[in-house]
Amino acid sequence: MDLDRDDLAVLTANMTKEEVDRVHRFLHEWGTGPENSFPVQWALLTRAQLRAAASIPRAIAESRKWLEQHLAEYRRQTAALTGDFAGMLDKQHGELKEIVLKHAEIVKRDEVYVRNRMVEVRDVAKDIQENLQTAAAEWNQSQDALAQERRRFEKVCRTLDEAINLRGVHWYIIGTLSACVVALLTGHYFWHR
Repeated sequence: MDLDRDDLAVLTANMTKEEVDRVHRFLHEWGTGPENSFPVQWALLTRAQLRAAASIPRAIAESRKWLEQHLAEYRRQTAALTGDFAGMLDKQHGELKEIVLKHAEIVKRDEVYVRNRMVEVRDVAKDIQENLQTAAAEWNQSQDALAQERRRFEKVCRTLDEAINLRGVHWYIIGTLSACVVALLTGHYFWHR
């Protein structure tokens, strides 16, 4: 018996053999008789509702597969973005370090020059101090900017996680409500026939 194709088997999956026989006998007794009789109409309505109810687990399984595929794609994209982001940060950190090292070399050259030129000592020392403060301020600003970008990136990741989780719930609710509406409309149609 194929549970994916036999709706009655799905509905009687956890029943004992005697209970299954009773359900089969009940459906047979209610399904026989004049075409427009109440038992026949009731049996048709019940069958339609049972079919609609049996399709819900398949719809949920399909929704779960869809969600897992999209979540895997999202994770792959997030990993790629994180790798690119880390590479960009390493590159910027290296450039900033190179700037600081070049600046340090310039300061050393200026120091030798200042020793040779005692007259300009005070002015050159002031320039060096300002350059170092500017470099330190830039370094601190870049660290702060880096921390802000990291927090913003983590926030975006959390927002995407929440959005994907909400979409899965929405599809599950829409699928369930659609199945109920189809069952009610089918029952209403057969009831008023």
